[in-house]
Amino acid sequence: MTFQKGNKYGKGRPKKPEIELLRKAMAKAKSEHGGIGLLEHAVSIAYKDSTVLVALLRKVLPDLRNVESKVEHINDKSLTDEQVCEILHIRPITKDTADALAG
Repeated sequence: MTFQKGNKYGKGRPKKPEIELLRKAMAKAKSEHGGIGLLEHAVSIAYKDSTVLVALLRKVLPDLRNVESKVEHINDKSLTDEQVCEILHIRPITKDTADALAG
């Protein structure tokens, strides 16, 4: 059965073929290279080559200017811990987590 809009009993929207091909290629490459994933491989190269490290960090870490502007916004106002966490898109530490970290 092919995809039909509005058919609640169908298989749903077909997946993008290029994404499926990429997933299969990554799985094949991982098995051919001793089970090392793409990110693990990139990190190991980044330890040897600082240009790879810079490129990787630019993708992984948030833009520092964006964080700095959020910190300035926080400094300008009197905010609760929950509001600070919401602005920075982080989860607040629970009491259980704080107790576990304390020892």
